[in-house]
Amino acid sequence: MKLYFSNLSNIISTVLILGFGVFFCIVYAKRGNISHWGLLVACLFFLGLLMSIMSGMKDNISTATALIPAGSWLMTVLSVLGALGFVIAIAALIFRKQNVWQFEFYLLSAVILLKTVMVELYRILQLLHA
Repeated sequence: MKLYFSNLSNIISTVLILGFGVFFCIVYAKRGNISHWGLLVACLFFLGLLMSIMSGMKDNISTATALIPAGSWLMTVLSVLGALGFVIAIAALIFRKQNVWQFEFYLLSAVILLKTVMVELYRILQLLHA
């Protein structure tokens, strides 16, 4: 409970993670009726960006007490995945076809999910070793 509900940053981060899950499930369930994938890609990008910002705040990124050290392999992987998210968002502005946007939605979802799982597993492991 401490990892997810101990302070405001943790609560907001937890709500965003749950919101991502709900958003993805709703979109997936209605995928056959969706005609505006570009808007969904934009919403997902901003949700993922907000999730990343809140995760950084929660874990004191860029401070001496950061949960994930700045030069670690994990921070490098997370940064590369974050950059990939920006590339996907820029590609959505360039390629304006529904089928491409749909593919980008799922690709961006996978990037966000991978980042979330990596960070949360790392946080749980750190708590267990403390």
